[in-house]
Amino acid sequence: MNKLYLGIDIGSISVKGALVNQKKEIIKDLYIRHKGQPLEGIKDLLRELVTVIDSKDILGIFVTGSGGKLLSELLGVDFVNEIVARAEANINLYPEIRTIIEIGGEDSRYISLKYDESLGRTIISDFSMNAICAAGTGSCLDEQASRLDIKIEDLGKVAGESKNAARIAREYLILLILPCLLQLC
Repeated sequence: MNKLYLGIDIGSISVKGALVNQKKEIIKDLYIRHKGQPLEGIKDLLRELVTVIDSKDILGIFVTGSGGKLLSELLGVDFVNEIVARAEANINLYPEIRTIIEIGGEDSRYISLKYDESLGRTIISDFSMNAICAAGTGSCLDEQASRLDIKIEDLGKVAGESKNAARIAREYLILLILPCLLQLC
């Protein structure tokens, strides 16, 4: 097997993991809802990965997310800021993308990317995120899906079939949309 890198994202509602080879191809990825028990989620994630790889194949481990700093200290591995981690993933996997809007469990982020001629690579040109608050984020969406008795994974499909537009808080809309509009001017 090729030598691999392991990336772990410890968020407020889930733990995500990805094994990436040296060609920057995703070999395996996992998403585990930790139900308020992030350490248990990490254990489950690592148990699942052990079935796929030998620890000798791991070149490096990187962690990010709201619980990433603590895990990096516990394991003695590298912590990567969430904005940087998301941007680098997009730059490597979707190099044509220039705007990222991510709704997480605790906060929402806007990241703008641009190609820098002098560096010869795509870089972060701007970013913005709200203060940590569940209103309008993935956690809020998760709760609403539960109240509607639908799986969070189906929420987008159900919303797309709606005949009535949902009202969105003006401040939230501005956080997400205005930076994108300014890029077009």
